Amino acid sequence: MHHMRNGVGYESLILEHRMKINFLFVLKTKNSRHIEA
Repeated sequence: MHHMRNGVGYESLILEHRMKINFLFVLKTKNSRHIEA
C-alpha cells in the first residue's frame, strides 16, 4: 500500500484522519466532563 497515486490525496487523507481523531477526543472529554458535573 505504498503506491503514491498523488501526494496531495495522501496528505489530505492523513489530515482527515487526524481531524476525526481530534473530534472523537473532544467528544470524549466533553462527555466525561458532563458526566462528572
